[in-house]
Amino acid sequence: MSLLLQRARAESHVGELDAARRTCDEIAALAAALDTARMRADAANALAEVAVLQGDVATLERGATEAEALARGASYSMGLAMAWKNRGAVAAARGEIAAARALWVEARRQYEEQGMPPEAFGVRAELAELDRREGRVEAAASAALSGLTEGRGGDESAGTDGRADPWPLLEPATLLRCHAILAEAGHEQVTPVLRELQRRLQEQLAQLPDAAAQERLVRALPHWRATARLGDNR
Repeated sequence: MSLLLQRARAESHVGELDAARRTCDEIAALAAALDTARMRADAANALAEVAVLQGDVATLERGATEAEALARGASYSMGLAMAWKNRGAVAAARGEIAAARALWVEARRQYEEQGMPPEAFGVRAELAELDRREGRVEAAASAALSGLTEGRGGDESAGTDGRADPWPLLEPATLLRCHAILAEAGHEQVTPVLRELQRRLQEQLAQLPDAAAQERLVRALPHWRATARLGDNR
C-alpha cells in the first residue's frame, strides 16, 4: 500500500495525473480488500490530492468527505488533517469562506501537532489567501511574510547569500500563494519569491527526459502553470 501511495505522489509530482488517478484506483481496491479504516482513509485522501490538482471539485469533495468519516472513526489524526485541508479547498472553490476557514484552522492545528511543517505552512498560506479574498490585504501580507520568515527553517540567512532553496519548508504551491498576496500588496518581497519559484520550476524541468514531459508538467500542475505564466508576463 505504501509503495502505491508513493507511486501516486511521484506521478502527480511530474504531472502524470491520469496515471496517478489509475494508481489511486489500485490503492482503493487494495484498501477495500484489506478493509482497514486507516488504509481506506489514505486511499480516499490520495484520490482527493490528485483531484485538487485536476480541478475536479466533485471528486475532491467525495474523497475528502469519505476520508474524514473513515479517519474520524479510526482516530487517525493525519488522515483527518488531510481530509479537512481538502474539504477546505472544496468550500473555498464554492465561495464558502467561513466554512473553508474553519476547516483549514483545524487542519493547521492537526498538522502542527503532528510535526508536519510543509503541510502546516501550506494551510497557513490558504488562510492568508482567504484574508486577501475578503479584502484584508494587509493582514494577508503580514501572514504571508510571517510564513516566509518561518519557512526558512530557522536559518535567517537563508536566501540572502545566493544559496539555492531559501525556503526549504515551503512547497511551490505555498510560495505561489505568498506571491499572489504580496503582489497585490505591492511588497518588494514578491521579487525573490518569484525568482525562487522560477528556479524550482527550471530545476524540475531539467530532470525530465524530453520536451513532451516538460510540457505535460507545466500544463498539468496549477502551480507550475501559474509560475510559467508569471515568467512570460515579466
